[in-house]
Order: sequence, then C-alpha cells, then structure tokens
Amino acid sequence: MASKRLHRALGAAAPLFELQIAGRPWRNDHTIISLSISRGDAGSPIGWSPSTLTTRLPGAEPITRDTSVRLKLTAYGARRLHEITSYPAASLEHRFFGRLAMKSVEDRSDTRQSTQLVCSDWSALIEPMNRSVVVTPESSALPDVYRALLKASGIPVGLARLAAGHAWDAVAGLESGPITLTASDIRSRYCEDLGIFVRTLRNGDLEAQNLSFRAFLASQWKQRWPHPLTRRAALSAASWEQQKTTAIEVRYIMRDPTSAYGATVEKAWTTSDSRYVARPEPVDLTHIWPRTGQLDKAMKARAVREGGARYRVPTVRVDLLALLSSDKPSERHLAGQLLAMEHGDPITLSHDWPEPVGSVYFVQQIQEEIRSDTWQMTLGLTPHELVTGDPSPDIAGTTWHTAYPKATRWNAVTEKWSQK
Repeated sequence: MASKRLHRALGAAAPLFELQIAGRPWRNDHTIISLSISRGDAGSPIGWSPSTLTTRLPGAEPITRDTSVRLKLTAYGARRLHEITSYPAASLEHRFFGRLAMKSVEDRSDTRQSTQLVCSDWSALIEPMNRSVVVTPESSALPDVYRALLKASGIPVGLARLAAGHAWDAVAGLESGPITLTASDIRSRYCEDLGIFVRTLRNGDLEAQNLSFRAFLASQWKQRWPHPLTRRAALSAASWEQQKTTAIEVRYIMRDPTSAYGATVEKAWTTSDSRYVARPEPVDLTHIWPRTGQLDKAMKARAVREGGARYRVPTVRVDLLALLSSDKPSERHLAGQLLAMEHGDPITLSHDWPEPVGSVYFVQQIQEEIRSDTWQMTLGLTPHELVTGDPSPDIAGTTWHTAYPKATRWNAVTEKWSQK
C-alpha cells in the first residue's frame, strides 16, 4: 500500500500500519495489499458480537490457525495521524487484536501468489468451546460470571472495563448451593435477554455495559464525542427510513426485589395504540436477582425496539481519507473522533440532516476498508431510543426544520455549539 495515493494524501514519509503475526516477520504497508476490519453487529444493540479482520498479503504465508494477530498503526503512523487530527496517538494506534481463523492462497503462478487471512477476535472461541463455570453466592454478580467464563475458556483477553459506578444484577437460584452455567447459557439468558452489551475493544479486551451505563455515555456526547456526523461528511447516497410498526406487549415475570424469599411479580411494557392488537411476548427473568432496576429498563427497551417506528439513518459511509486530507480542521477532527471510537459509542446526527432523523445514535458497527488508494469507514447506526427505550438527549443545533433550540448551532470553524 506504500507510495500510493493513501500515503501521498496523508503526507506520509514512512509506513502507517503494521501487522504483527506471532512467529512471523511483521508486515507493514510495503507488504500488505489490503485490510478490512469489522467490529460489532449493526443488526442488534445487545449481546456479544466478535470482530473480524481480513487482510491480503503477497506470497504464500505458512501461518497456522489460532496464531495471534494484531493490527496497529506504526509509531510513525500514530504520530502522523495525531498531527493531522489532534487526537492522542495512543487513542488511535490500536486497530485489531485476535487470532487467525481461516487462510486461503490464490495461486496464479509460482511468482503470482497471495494469501488471504481471515481473523476473528478471541471471544469468537467462547461459544464453540462452550466451557462451564460454577456460580456461588460470592461470585454471582454478572461481571464475575463473565470473568469466570473468560478464565474457563483460556483466551488471552480480559474483561478490561466494566460500567464503573453502576451496580449490576446477580444470578439467582443459589439457595440450594452453587449452580453450573455453560457459555451458551451466559451469552443468551445472562447477557442478551437482559439487554447487556458486550464488545471487543480495538486492543482486544472486552467490556460489558448495562443500559444505565449506555444511557450515561449518551448523555456525555457533547463532552466526549462533540463532533456531529454531518450529512456533508457522508458519501452519497445516504438513506433514511422509518421501520414497520409492530404492536407488541412484553410480559415478563421477575423476582420481587422487595422480597427476601424469592416471591415473583408480573409486569408488562406495551408499544401499540388502539388500532392494533398487541402481540404478547412472554419473558421469564426469575433466574436473576434484580438489584438495580436494569430488568425493567431492558424490557422497556425491548418493547420499543421491536414495536417502535422511529425515523432513522441505518448506515453512513464516510471517506476517511478525504476527511484526513481536508483543509478544514473540523473535518480532520471528525476523522480523529471516528478513528478513536469503539463500536457501541454514541455519535450525533445533526446540523444538516433532516429533522426527523436528528438525534444521538449508537455506532453499533464499524467497518474499515483500507487499500493503497482509499480509506473508508461504514457506520451501522441505531437511534438512542431503540437502544435504551428512552428518547434521545437533546442535541442543540439547527437542522433543516429546526426542531431543536434555535439559539444554538454547530459552528464548523470554531468547532463549538455556539450562539447564532
């Protein structure tokens, strides 16, 4: 990829990327043909979705499955992007960490061979291995269960960060002694069913977030992710849509948090109006001790997600190379924000988008395509309301029809939400 348009546009005088493969010489831009990274799942804002890296290298590479693979910016590349975007080099350098899952060699002749490596992050092994963990009263909080599963699976990552400052629910049913849970149990009944989001960070570590923490992060968009994803920055054509309305009633039974004897209570969330007959959807949550109110939040979000009809922009494609090489500081800073983001982080669609779609979104999937002449990013977006069940925080700033406070707007020169 070296000495091509990518390097010329960024003013790069040395390699930008390095591919570290255990037991093999490291590769850089001179010996990497292409890179494709996918993090997260645009189809669901909950659960556990592994990330992947696909790369093509010249020659026939003798690499075996489960070899450790890491993609980073070089020290020079991280410094160069810091100079361009003003974002710290440490926040940009990590792009992927995982293991080799599949390999194929394209053999056109003895001198025209190339190897495609398909890598996944290490968490992709958890469910196929399906290890079991023993849960005791002392280790019944959900983060403790997730950590135990990682340890039992023997993969080289950690549950690096949890929702600090936010309490977690716990496994119930331990009155008669410890219980054993499989990886499948934990991923479905103790993660997805509870509205928990677990993501693999760019450095390979895992992070678990409950809905309260995700809502907290969204409320911090102005401090942590201040640059709106403008319509101007999106490659044409971006589309926006309104999903089909479905009448649904989530009926759930859970343990009564005010009872010390395991009594249960039945509740429901409905998203419908008088024109529709709501389809009942029963959910049993009695396997959880509700210490926090998270179960009610999760069931409300489930009802809104499955029965709502909010306008949304499902995907936005961005030419990162154009933003990075722009003469406008605001566009270069937006590129830095996008490169520093993890999937699942909030971002705002505002300023020049049509009013019905403007709000805080969660970037549930990030895909990067890097070649000698291009660097593009595709963002899979889910509106705040469909993730948390609650309306989006206010995003001050004008849109076409200005449903937001008219006294403020995004100023691309000062890069602040300021008075008109």
